[in-house]
Amino acid sequence: MSIRRILDIAVSFLLLIVLLPLFLLIGLLIKVTSPGPIFFKQKRIGYLEKIFVIWKFRTMFNNSHTAISFSKDDERITSMGKFLRPTHLDELPQLWNILKGDMGFVGPRPKTQKVFAILIGINSDYKKTLRVKPGITGITQIKNRHWIFANLEKALRLELQYAQNKTFRQDLKIIILTIPIILKRKGV
Repeated sequence: MSIRRILDIAVSFLLLIVLLPLFLLIGLLIKVTSPGPIFFKQKRIGYLEKIFVIWKFRTMFNNSHTAISFSKDDERITSMGKFLRPTHLDELPQLWNILKGDMGFVGPRPKTQKVFAILIGINSDYKKTLRVKPGITGITQIKNRHWIFANLEKALRLELQYAQNKTFRQDLKIIILTIPIILKRKGV
C-alpha cells in the first residue's frame, strides 16, 4: 500500500468521524426541505476504467439530474442545494469514495460514461486521465464550472497533463488553492 493511499484512508476516516454531526445536520435539512433521498448516487468511470458509484448530498429535486446544471438559478436546485453547491458541502459524502479507494483527494473530476465518451471524442488522449484516481478537487476544479465549459479543450489538456505528471507537491498546491474557493463560496 502506498503512502498516498495510507494518507487517503487516514484523512478521509478522520474527516468522516469529525464531520459526522455536520453530515447529520445536512441530511436532516435536506429531508425536511424537499422530498426525496438525502444522497444523490450516480455511476462514474474511474481509475483504470472501473465503474463506481459516487456519493453526494442531493441538491436537486428528485429525478431532475438528467441535464448538467450550469446556473445557480436553475429551478431544479433545492433550497438546500443553493447553499450546498457554492460551499461545496454537497461533495462531502465523497469522503466515503476516498475511504473505499474509488477516489483520491486530488485528481481529474470523475465523469459519467456518457460524458467521458464525449470528451474522448474531443481529445482521444483524454482516456489517459484514467491512469490516476479521480478526485474531489483537481486542476480544473480550482476553476469555476463556467470557465471549464468555456475553455473545454484547455480544461481537458490540463487534466491530461496532471494525470501524466502527478506529483505530491502538485497535489498539495491544488489542495491549498481549493481552500479559498470553498471559503469564498465560489462555485455553482
